[in-house]
Amino acid sequence: MRLALIAALLAAVPAIVAAQTINERQDSLFARIDEGVRNRALTREEAQRLRAEFYDIARLEEQYRYNGIDQRERRDLNQRFDALSSRINRERADTERVPQALYDRRAQLDRNIQDGLRGGGLTRQEADGLYYELQAYDQQMNAYRRSGDGLDAREREDLSRRLEQIAQRILAQRRDGEQGSRNDRYYSQDPYNQNNGYGRNDRRR
Repeated sequence: MRLALIAALLAAVPAIVAAQTINERQDSLFARIDEGVRNRALTREEAQRLRAEFYDIARLEEQYRYNGIDQRERRDLNQRFDALSSRINRERADTERVPQALYDRRAQLDRNIQDGLRGGGLTRQEADGLYYELQAYDQQMNAYRRSGDGLDAREREDLSRRLEQIAQRILAQRRDGEQGSRNDRYYSQDPYNQNNGYGRNDRRR
């Protein structure tokens, strides 16, 4: 009886080690997607696709684990993890070919809209319209990124023009409110209202 128990425990060791390895790979991949979102190396759309693929693999892993993961299933999971890892690398490298200034300016416009809402300079309807324009900008950015290796001069100019138009609409709509004196403090902090250029400053189951 004792020998049988020892044999059973020894047989379970490879499965335990394999399970830990699978869990570690899952944690690492999920963390890389999160990191890509935080540092803007991944767009929201890209992160959603990558997470959907991650959860598909996680569900398959649960199915395999139900009766114990054999060598063929472990190899299948590792191949899927490798493919997902490669896609994460490609998506993040693709974003690096977009000028950082465009991401910085896009993020600043988002903050300007939030400031307008909090300060009363923008109504909810105005803010929703401005967010819609930012979403249209994001879609155009993604279309340019998918069309080739990085942005050419014409595409960068078009994206900069779109951001400038949104910036001007934010300022105009914040100025047309009845609470002008309350909004003045936001205008003075807004880098797009100055003459010095753009100003720098997008679990587990």
